[in-house]
Amino acid sequence: MANNGKLHRLYLLLEKVENGYHPSFHEIYDHYYNHGFEISRRSLQRDLKTLRLEFGIEVSYHHGRNGYYLDRSRSINVESFYRFLEYAQSADLLSETIRDNRTNLEFIHFESQGSLRGLEHLRDLMFAVRNKRIISFIHYNFVKETRKTYRMHPHGLKEYQNRWYVVGELPGIDNPLKFGIDRIESLAVEEQTFERNPDFDIQDLFDDVVGLSHTESQKETVVLHLTPLQGKYVKTLPLHASQQILHEDDQGVKIQIRVKPNFELIQKLMTHCDMVTVLQPQWLADRLKAIYQSALQNYGGS
Repeated sequence: MANNGKLHRLYLLLEKVENGYHPSFHEIYDHYYNHGFEISRRSLQRDLKTLRLEFGIEVSYHHGRNGYYLDRSRSINVESFYRFLEYAQSADLLSETIRDNRTNLEFIHFESQGSLRGLEHLRDLMFAVRNKRIISFIHYNFVKETRKTYRMHPHGLKEYQNRWYVVGELPGIDNPLKFGIDRIESLAVEEQTFERNPDFDIQDLFDDVVGLSHTESQKETVVLHLTPLQGKYVKTLPLHASQQILHEDDQGVKIQIRVKPNFELIQKLMTHCDMVTVLQPQWLADRLKAIYQSALQNYGGS
């Protein structure tokens, strides 16, 4: 089976299991069939085995309800796997569209070329992470406009706004560091291995923040009010996984998120301009107010 077809089947299986309230084999079969696949019980078992062994996703059978369910307690990184499937599905659909007619590329616009730089490092970096191998590389610093050589214990990879970062520790430095792979040169995976830090969990590192900037500060409840139109966008593209709708009426939408406020959160709030108001905490509202007042000075305001 082609890899694209295999991933599409796994996506269909999880889609049905998550939304089908313990679907039976026949219900899963119908879901596959409606999307162009025919399966047997044996092929379903192969798909379940693939999810378990290759991706750490456990779909089990509930005898009391006579159907299948996603066992999140025995699965690892379910949300990351869903994100991976989204990427794979998008790539598959684009490839199919272009195969149908090469001139379709004339009608597709990609944001930029820069986000693809460094992707050639992904395979080597993932190998180093999985096998606990030390890496060395030269990294270009945008701010200082300098290049520096590093040796790193890589613990994982992070994607943010279509750019990839390698995340890990440098010998002698306690804080986790991240480097954009688009600015990495002369990457080398060394033979020497390292002991993985049991306190370093890349999922925990970013779960409570927006974006990349890790912070040791405490989580806070951030309450925002958005205009009715902007509220529609934020409801479909949440600011953070913890987002909850508190209230909605013809005046707008009130939401809350539970995060450790950082630089990227402030940046993201600023992209909404006057369509968002910070209601809580007060210090964050004051910070944004000061930023806007400073920006106003650039335009001769007072």
